[in-house]
Amino acid sequence: MDHCTNLQVIPAHMKLASLKRVSMKGCSRLRHIPFMSTNIRQMDISETAVEDVPASTSICARPMDYSMIGCQKLKEITHLPLYVTELDLRKSSVEKIPDCIKDLRLLLKLKISGCRKLTSVPELPSQLMLLSANDCESLEEVASPFHNPHANMSFTNCFRLRQQAIIQIWFCLGSAFLPGRQVPPEFDHRARGSSLTLPHSSFTRFKVCLVLLPNHQIREDRSSQLLCRRVVNGDLANSDDKSFYFNISRCRREHLFILPSGLFEEDEGLPDEVHREIVFEFSSKYNDFDVVECGAKFLTDENSYESESDQAATTIASFMGAMNVDPTPIIASLMRYESIMAEQSNERATVQLFIVNVDNQHTTSCCRNISSLINSVYSRN
Repeated sequence: MDHCTNLQVIPAHMKLASLKRVSMKGCSRLRHIPFMSTNIRQMDISETAVEDVPASTSICARPMDYSMIGCQKLKEITHLPLYVTELDLRKSSVEKIPDCIKDLRLLLKLKISGCRKLTSVPELPSQLMLLSANDCESLEEVASPFHNPHANMSFTNCFRLRQQAIIQIWFCLGSAFLPGRQVPPEFDHRARGSSLTLPHSSFTRFKVCLVLLPNHQIREDRSSQLLCRRVVNGDLANSDDKSFYFNISRCRREHLFILPSGLFEEDEGLPDEVHREIVFEFSSKYNDFDVVECGAKFLTDENSYESESDQAATTIASFMGAMNVDPTPIIASLMRYESIMAEQSNERATVQLFIVNVDNQHTTSCCRNISSLINSVYSRN
Protein backbone atom coordinates (compact mmCIF):
# COMPACT_ATOMS: atom_id res chain seq x y z
CA MET A 1 0.00 0.00 0.00
CA ASP A 2 2.99 2.32 -0.46
CA HIS A 3 2.45 5.92 -1.66
CA CYS A 4 -1.35 5.86 -1.45
CA THR A 5 -1.42 9.61 -0.91
CA ASN A 6 -5.22 9.80 -0.52
CA LEU A 7 -5.40 7.06 2.10
CA GLN A 8 -6.57 8.52 5.41
CA VAL A 9 -8.26 5.69 7.32
CA ILE A 10 -7.58 1.98 7.73
CA PRO A 11 -10.51 -0.14 8.96
CA ALA A 12 -10.16 -1.23 12.56
CA HIS A 13 -10.58 -4.74 13.99
CA MET A 14 -9.28 -6.54 10.91
CA LYS A 15 -7.52 -9.20 13.01
CA LEU A 16 -5.24 -10.54 10.27
CA ALA A 17 -3.54 -13.23 12.31
CA SER A 18 -1.20 -14.30 9.50
CA LEU A 19 -0.08 -10.77 8.61
CA LYS A 20 3.70 -10.46 9.00
CA ARG A 21 4.65 -7.38 6.97
CA VAL A 22 2.99 -3.96 6.81
CA SER A 23 4.28 -1.28 4.42
CA MET A 24 2.47 2.03 4.08
CA LYS A 25 5.42 4.19 3.15
CA GLY A 26 4.47 7.51 1.60
CA CYS A 27 0.80 7.43 2.64
CA SER A 28 1.19 11.07 3.58
CA ARG A 29 -2.36 11.66 4.90
CA LEU A 30 -2.48 8.59 7.11
CA ARG A 31 -2.55 9.54 10.80
CA HIS A 32 -3.59 6.39 12.64
CA ILE A 33 -2.56 2.73 12.41
CA PRO A 34 -5.12 0.33 13.96
CA PHE A 35 -4.40 -3.07 15.44
CA MET A 36 -3.86 -5.65 12.70
CA SER A 37 -1.94 -8.64 14.01
CA THR A 38 0.28 -9.77 16.87
CA ASN A 39 2.60 -11.54 14.42
CA ILE A 40 3.92 -8.54 12.48
CA ARG A 41 7.67 -8.76 11.90
CA GLN A 42 8.18 -5.69 9.74
CA MET A 43 6.33 -2.38 9.98
CA ASP A 44 7.13 0.52 7.63
CA ILE A 45 5.04 3.66 8.07
CA SER A 46 7.69 6.08 6.79
CA GLU A 47 6.60 9.45 5.35
CA THR A 48 3.14 9.27 6.90
CA ALA A 49 1.32 11.77 9.14
CA VAL A 50 1.52 9.46 12.17
CA GLU A 51 2.27 11.45 15.34
CA ASP A 52 3.35 8.60 17.60
CA VAL A 53 4.30 4.95 17.43
CA PRO A 54 0.92 3.21 17.27
CA ALA A 55 -0.08 1.78 20.65
CA SER A 56 -1.37 -1.32 18.89
CA THR A 57 2.17 -2.42 18.03
CA SER A 58 3.15 -2.65 21.69
CA ILE A 59 1.30 -5.95 21.96
CA CYS A 60 3.04 -7.57 18.99
CA ALA A 61 4.42 -10.90 20.13
CA ARG A 62 7.24 -11.36 17.60
CA PRO A 63 10.60 -9.64 17.05
CA MET A 64 10.08 -6.90 14.50
CA ASP A 65 11.77 -4.12 12.52
CA TYR A 66 10.07 -0.73 12.74
CA SER A 67 10.57 2.18 10.30
CA MET A 68 9.21 5.72 10.66
CA ILE A 69 11.62 7.53 8.34
CA GLY A 70 10.67 11.09 7.46
CA CYS A 71 7.60 11.27 9.72
CA GLN A 72 7.51 15.04 10.15
CA LYS A 73 4.60 15.02 12.60
CA LEU A 74 6.36 12.59 14.95
CA LYS A 75 7.33 14.70 17.97
CA GLU A 76 7.52 12.17 20.77
CA ILE A 77 7.29 8.45 21.34
CA THR A 78 5.01 7.15 24.07
CA HIS A 79 4.72 3.56 22.88
CA LEU A 80 7.52 1.25 21.81
CA PRO A 81 7.10 -2.30 20.51
CA LEU A 82 8.53 -4.49 23.24
CA TYR A 83 10.14 -6.91 20.81
CA VAL A 84 11.57 -4.44 18.30
CA THR A 85 15.00 -5.40 16.90
CA GLU A 86 15.54 -2.36 14.66
CA LEU A 87 14.05 1.10 15.16
CA ASP A 88 14.50 3.57 12.30
CA LEU A 89 13.47 7.17 13.03
CA ARG A 90 15.72 8.94 10.53
CA LYS A 91 14.73 12.42 9.35
CA SER A 92 11.71 12.51 11.64
CA SER A 93 10.78 15.41 13.91
CA VAL A 94 11.12 13.40 17.12
CA GLU A 95 12.32 15.59 19.99
CA LYS A 96 12.77 12.96 22.68
CA ILE A 97 13.44 9.25 22.94
CA PRO A 98 11.76 7.74 26.02
CA ASP A 99 13.87 6.37 28.85
CA CYS A 100 12.10 3.03 28.57
CA ILE A 101 14.09 2.27 25.42
CA LYS A 102 16.75 0.77 27.68
CA ASP A 103 14.29 -2.04 28.46
CA LEU A 104 14.01 -3.17 24.83
CA ARG A 105 16.16 -6.23 25.27
CA LEU A 106 16.09 -7.29 21.62
CA LEU A 107 16.97 -3.89 20.14
CA LEU A 108 20.13 -4.18 18.03
CA LYS A 109 19.93 -1.12 15.76
CA LEU A 110 18.78 2.43 16.45
CA LYS A 111 18.85 4.89 13.54
CA ILE A 112 18.15 8.52 14.35
CA SER A 113 20.23 10.34 11.73
CA GLY A 114 18.75 13.62 10.56
CA CYS A 115 16.56 14.05 13.66
CA ARG A 116 17.43 17.73 13.89
CA LYS A 117 15.27 18.48 16.95
CA LEU A 118 16.58 15.65 19.10
CA THR A 119 18.66 17.00 22.01
CA SER A 120 19.62 13.86 23.94
CA VAL A 121 20.00 10.10 23.72
CA PRO A 122 18.98 8.24 26.90
CA GLU A 123 20.51 5.08 28.28
CA LEU A 124 20.36 2.38 25.62
CA PRO A 125 20.16 -1.43 25.86
CA SER A 126 23.51 -3.06 26.55
CA GLN A 127 23.21 -5.40 23.58
CA LEU A 128 22.76 -2.58 21.02
CA MET A 129 25.20 -2.96 18.14
CA LEU A 130 24.49 0.09 15.97
CA LEU A 131 23.65 3.71 16.76
CA SER A 132 23.43 5.98 13.73
CA ALA A 133 23.03 9.60 14.84
CA ASN A 134 24.49 11.58 11.95
CA ASP A 135 23.44 15.20 11.34
CA CYS A 136 21.55 15.51 14.63
CA GLU A 137 22.35 19.20 14.84
CA SER A 138 20.67 19.77 18.25
CA LEU A 139 22.11 16.68 19.95
CA GLU A 140 23.96 17.60 23.15
CA GLU A 141 23.87 14.60 25.49
CA VAL A 142 24.47 10.88 25.23
CA ALA A 143 23.48 9.20 28.49
CA SER A 144 25.98 6.35 28.54
CA PRO A 145 28.68 4.84 26.35
CA PHE A 146 28.58 1.47 24.65
CA HIS A 147 30.35 -1.40 26.38
CA ASN A 148 29.70 -3.82 23.54
CA PRO A 149 33.06 -4.33 21.77
CA HIS A 150 31.31 -4.78 18.42
CA ALA A 151 29.02 -1.75 18.66
CA ASN A 152 29.29 1.00 16.04
CA MET A 153 28.39 4.61 16.84
CA SER A 154 28.26 7.46 14.35
CA PHE A 155 27.77 11.13 15.24
CA THR A 156 28.81 12.82 12.00
CA ASN A 157 28.31 16.61 12.13
CA CYS A 158 26.89 16.54 15.68
CA PHE A 159 28.74 19.70 16.65
CA ARG A 160 26.71 20.48 19.79
CA LEU A 161 27.74 17.40 21.75
CA ARG A 162 28.73 18.41 25.27
CA GLN A 163 32.14 17.55 26.68
CA GLN A 164 30.84 14.85 29.03
CA ALA A 165 29.06 13.09 26.17
CA ILE A 166 32.19 13.27 24.05
CA ILE A 167 34.36 11.78 26.80
CA GLN A 168 31.93 8.89 27.21
CA ILE A 169 32.04 8.20 23.48
CA TRP A 170 35.85 8.26 23.50
CA PHE A 171 36.02 5.24 25.73
CA CYS A 172 33.33 3.05 24.30
CA LEU A 173 34.62 -0.45 23.56
CA GLY A 174 33.22 -0.38 20.04
CA SER A 175 33.98 2.04 17.21
CA ALA A 176 32.83 5.65 16.96
CA PHE A 177 32.90 8.60 14.56
CA LEU A 178 32.31 12.10 15.89
CA PRO A 179 33.45 15.71 15.42
CA GLY A 180 36.88 16.62 16.78
CA ARG A 181 40.03 18.46 15.76
CA GLN A 182 42.52 16.97 18.23
CA VAL A 183 43.23 13.55 19.67
CA PRO A 184 41.97 13.70 23.28
CA PRO A 185 44.73 13.98 25.92
CA GLU A 186 43.49 10.74 27.51
CA PHE A 187 45.09 8.96 24.55
CA ASP A 188 48.57 9.30 26.05
CA HIS A 189 50.51 7.97 23.04
CA ARG A 190 50.13 10.58 20.30
CA ALA A 191 51.82 11.66 17.09
CA ARG A 192 51.18 14.20 14.36
CA GLY A 193 50.66 12.78 10.90
CA SER A 194 49.69 9.31 9.78
CA SER A 195 52.16 7.14 11.70
CA LEU A 196 52.11 6.10 15.36
CA THR A 197 54.75 4.15 17.30
CA LEU A 198 53.85 2.29 20.50
CA PRO A 199 56.39 0.92 22.98
CA HIS A 200 56.24 -2.60 24.33
CA SER A 201 53.60 -3.09 27.02
CA SER A 202 52.23 -6.00 29.01
CA PHE A 203 48.75 -4.84 27.99
CA THR A 204 47.68 -6.31 24.65
CA ARG A 205 44.52 -4.29 24.06
CA PHE A 206 44.26 -0.60 23.34
CA LYS A 207 42.11 2.06 21.71
CA VAL A 208 43.29 3.95 18.65
CA CYS A 209 41.97 7.42 17.75
CA LEU A 210 42.57 9.32 14.50
CA VAL A 211 41.84 12.87 13.39
CA LEU A 212 40.63 12.78 9.78
CA LEU A 213 40.28 15.82 7.54
CA PRO A 214 38.31 15.62 4.26
CA ASN A 215 39.99 17.21 1.24
CA HIS A 216 39.24 18.23 -2.34
CA GLN A 217 39.54 14.64 -3.62
CA ILE A 218 36.19 13.66 -2.06
CA ARG A 219 33.65 11.92 -4.27
CA GLU A 220 30.07 11.33 -3.12
CA ASP A 221 29.59 8.25 -5.30
CA ARG A 222 31.89 6.03 -3.24
CA SER A 223 32.82 5.33 0.35
CA SER A 224 36.17 6.38 1.72
CA GLN A 225 38.61 3.67 2.73
CA LEU A 226 41.10 3.91 5.58
CA LEU A 227 44.06 1.56 5.28
CA CYS A 228 45.96 0.53 8.39
CA ARG A 229 49.17 -1.45 8.60
CA ARG A 230 50.61 -2.67 11.88
CA VAL A 231 54.30 -3.55 11.88
CA VAL A 232 55.97 -5.30 14.84
CA ASN A 233 59.69 -4.65 15.36
CA GLY A 234 60.07 -3.42 11.79
CA ASP A 235 59.31 -6.89 10.43
CA LEU A 236 56.79 -6.75 7.56
CA ALA A 237 56.29 -10.50 7.95
CA ASN A 238 54.60 -9.72 11.26
CA SER A 239 52.36 -7.00 9.84
CA ASP A 240 48.59 -6.67 9.83
CA ASP A 241 46.66 -4.94 7.06
CA LYS A 242 43.13 -3.82 7.85
CA SER A 243 40.54 -1.71 6.05
CA PHE A 244 37.78 0.56 7.33
CA TYR A 245 35.04 2.06 5.16
CA PHE A 246 33.05 5.24 5.79
CA ASN A 247 31.57 8.21 3.94
CA ILE A 248 33.68 11.19 4.87
CA SER A 249 32.11 13.34 2.13
CA ARG A 250 29.33 14.22 4.60
CA CYS A 251 31.79 15.64 7.14
CA ARG A 252 31.86 19.43 7.22
CA ARG A 253 35.19 19.54 9.11
CA GLU A 254 37.64 17.32 11.01
CA HIS A 255 36.26 14.23 12.74
CA LEU A 256 37.61 11.69 15.20
CA PHE A 257 37.57 8.06 14.19
CA ILE A 258 37.87 5.76 17.22
CA LEU A 259 38.69 2.21 16.23
CA PRO A 260 37.26 -0.86 18.03
CA SER A 261 39.19 -2.00 21.08
CA GLY A 262 39.77 -5.60 20.00
CA LEU A 263 41.15 -5.20 16.50
CA PHE A 264 44.81 -4.74 17.31
CA GLU A 265 45.50 -7.34 19.93
CA GLU A 266 49.04 -8.65 19.75
CA ASP A 267 49.53 -12.14 18.38
CA GLU A 268 49.73 -14.74 21.12
CA GLY A 269 52.02 -16.85 18.96
CA LEU A 270 54.90 -14.38 19.32
CA PRO A 271 56.89 -14.38 22.57
CA ASP A 272 56.62 -11.28 24.73
CA GLU A 273 60.31 -10.51 24.53
CA VAL A 274 60.13 -9.76 20.79
CA HIS A 275 57.38 -7.18 21.21
CA ARG A 276 59.61 -4.15 21.57
CA GLU A 277 57.85 -1.75 19.25
CA ILE A 278 54.65 -1.55 17.23
CA VAL A 279 54.21 0.91 14.38
CA PHE A 280 50.84 1.82 12.88
CA GLU A 281 50.72 3.37 9.44
CA PHE A 282 47.43 4.91 8.28
CA SER A 283 46.51 6.11 4.80
CA SER A 284 43.58 6.89 2.51
CA LYS A 285 43.16 4.53 -0.42
CA TYR A 286 41.56 7.22 -2.60
CA ASN A 287 43.45 10.21 -1.12
CA ASP A 288 40.13 11.83 -0.20
CA PHE A 289 41.09 12.62 3.39
CA ASP A 290 44.22 13.34 5.41
CA VAL A 291 45.24 11.66 8.66
CA VAL A 292 46.14 14.70 10.76
CA GLU A 293 46.95 13.05 14.09
CA CYS A 294 47.03 9.61 15.72
CA GLY A 295 46.65 8.53 19.32
CA ALA A 296 46.41 5.36 21.38
CA LYS A 297 45.66 4.34 24.95
CA PHE A 298 46.38 0.95 26.49
CA LEU A 299 43.39 -0.75 28.12
CA THR A 300 43.96 -2.22 31.56
CA ASP A 301 40.61 -3.99 31.98
CA GLU A 302 41.33 -7.23 30.15
CA ASN A 303 38.03 -8.74 31.27
CA SER A 304 35.73 -6.07 29.83
CA TYR A 305 35.35 -7.82 26.50
CA GLU A 306 34.24 -11.14 27.98
CA SER A 307 32.02 -9.66 30.69
CA GLU A 308 30.02 -7.52 28.29
CA SER A 309 29.64 -10.36 25.83
CA ASP A 310 28.39 -12.64 28.57
CA GLN A 311 26.04 -9.92 29.80
CA ALA A 312 24.46 -9.53 26.36
CA ALA A 313 23.96 -13.28 26.04
CA THR A 314 22.45 -13.50 29.53
CA THR A 315 20.07 -10.62 28.79
CA ILE A 316 18.81 -12.21 25.58
CA ALA A 317 18.48 -15.64 27.19
CA SER A 318 16.46 -14.25 30.09
CA PHE A 319 14.14 -12.29 27.85
CA MET A 320 13.60 -15.12 25.37
CA GLY A 321 12.91 -17.47 28.25
CA ALA A 322 10.11 -15.18 29.37
CA MET A 323 8.66 -15.51 25.88
CA ASN A 324 8.81 -19.32 26.12
CA VAL A 325 11.07 -19.39 23.08
CA ASP A 326 14.44 -21.14 22.83
CA PRO A 327 17.15 -18.40 22.79
CA THR A 328 19.94 -20.78 21.69
CA PRO A 329 19.95 -19.88 17.96
CA ILE A 330 20.23 -16.15 18.62
CA ILE A 331 22.95 -16.50 21.25
CA ALA A 332 24.83 -18.95 19.04
CA SER A 333 24.79 -16.41 16.24
CA LEU A 334 26.24 -13.71 18.51
CA MET A 335 28.93 -16.07 19.76
CA ARG A 336 29.84 -17.08 16.19
CA TYR A 337 30.20 -13.43 15.30
CA GLU A 338 32.55 -12.78 18.22
CA SER A 339 34.54 -15.89 17.34
CA ILE A 340 34.93 -14.73 13.74
CA MET A 341 36.10 -11.29 14.89
CA ALA A 342 38.68 -12.86 17.20
CA GLU A 343 39.94 -15.19 14.47
CA GLN A 344 40.27 -12.31 12.04
CA SER A 345 42.35 -10.37 14.53
CA ASN A 346 44.62 -13.30 15.33
CA GLU A 347 45.11 -14.39 11.73
CA ARG A 348 45.85 -10.86 10.45
CA ALA A 349 42.84 -11.00 8.16
CA THR A 350 41.34 -7.89 6.62
CA VAL A 351 38.58 -6.56 8.83
CA GLN A 352 35.96 -4.35 7.22
CA LEU A 353 33.80 -2.07 9.35
CA PHE A 354 31.20 0.25 7.86
CA ILE A 355 31.02 3.12 10.30
CA VAL A 356 29.62 6.35 8.90
CA ASN A 357 27.63 5.16 5.92
CA VAL A 358 25.23 3.12 8.03
CA ASP A 359 22.26 5.08 6.66
CA ASN A 360 22.81 3.33 3.35
CA GLN A 361 22.65 -0.05 5.05
CA HIS A 362 26.42 -0.62 5.18
CA THR A 363 27.12 -2.39 8.45
CA THR A 364 29.13 -5.37 9.56
CA SER A 365 27.77 -8.56 8.06
CA CYS A 366 26.71 -9.86 11.46
CA CYS A 367 24.73 -6.73 12.30
CA ARG A 368 23.10 -6.81 8.90
CA ASN A 369 21.92 -10.38 9.31
CA ILE A 370 20.94 -10.61 12.97
CA SER A 371 17.44 -9.20 12.48
CA SER A 372 16.73 -11.53 9.59
CA LEU A 373 18.16 -14.41 11.63
CA ILE A 374 15.80 -13.67 14.51
CA ASN A 375 12.85 -13.48 12.14
CA SER A 376 13.82 -16.74 10.45
CA VAL A 377 14.08 -18.45 13.83
CA TYR A 378 10.56 -17.45 14.80
CA SER A 379 9.07 -18.06 11.39
CA ARG A 380 9.73 -21.74 12.00
CA ASN A 381 7.89 -21.72 15.32
